[in-house]
Amino acid sequence: LGSALYLGSRLGAGPRDGLMMGLCRRMGWSVRLTRTLMEVSVLVLGWLLGGTVGLGTLAFAFGIGPIIQWMFRLVGTGEISTAG
Repeated sequence: LGSALYLGSRLGAGPRDGLMMGLCRRMGWSVRLTRTLMEVSVLVLGWLLGGTVGLGTLAFAFGIGPIIQWMFRLVGTGEISTAG
C-alpha cells in the first residue's frame, strides 16, 4: 500500500522503484511483470553469489509485483506505465 501511495503521488522514488517505473514506461510492461523480473533477477544473482534462498525470499520475489499492481488499482492511481 505504501508503494502505491508514494509512487502514485509522483513525489519521487527510490532506486529500485525508479527503475521499475522507468522500465514500465519505456517498455510498456505491467508493474507485475516488471517488478517480478527485477526481483527474480536479483534473487538469482544473490543465489549465484552464495546467498540463501528460502520460502520468504521466493514469496517476496514472486509476490511483490502483483501486490503493488493490485494496490495501484485499489487506491485509484492507475498503472505506472500510463502515468506521465
